[in-house]
Amino acid sequence: MFGRGREGGLSLLYGHPKVNSLAQRLLARPLSQGYGVTVLDAGNLFDPYLISRMAQALGREPREFLSKILISRSFTCHKTHALVSKVASLHQQPSRIILVLGCLTTFYDEEISLGERATLLKKTLALLRESSQRGAGVFVTSTDSPADLRCGFAKLLVHTADRAARLDLRQDGSFRINLIKGIDAAGSLKS
Repeated sequence: MFGRGREGGLSLLYGHPKVNSLAQRLLARPLSQGYGVTVLDAGNLFDPYLISRMAQALGREPREFLSKILISRSFTCHKTHALVSKVASLHQQPSRIILVLGCLTTFYDEEISLGERATLLKKTLALLRESSQRGAGVFVTSTDSPADLRCGFAKLLVHTADRAARLDLRQDGSFRINLIKGIDAAGSLKS
């Protein structure tokens, strides 16, 4: 899912909270290939120890992987939008990857009006989409939230994404990834 060029675009993994650690695990390949990664952490979810363990498992120094990651955290929807705006303006190089952890978390803040949050989210997603169209690999995570029943932001996120997969916990304790929207074998959009 961390592709560029033909395989690029905006990818979404959502559902169970494990989506955040799974997304970080998916960084192993691009990091080992020398790609830089920008992480926008909207839910205080980034785990540098996980990245370090992945590097060690691949026989690499943790510092090698961690030095390729630029991380910014946001705690409000205004800051999330500002960070995405700044990152979008910096990503002129298609070799960069943008990972937004907990994308919707700050947009559920009920201290800010629903209309203002919805407007900021639409602008934020437009910037991420624009970055993906310029060649950056953009990957977004979001967990299920009861707050979404009131605002429907997850549906907007799925609609905006080029590819979307949902992670669900099965009754036996295992996980299942369901492709919700993506590209089929013939290269046609599947939704």
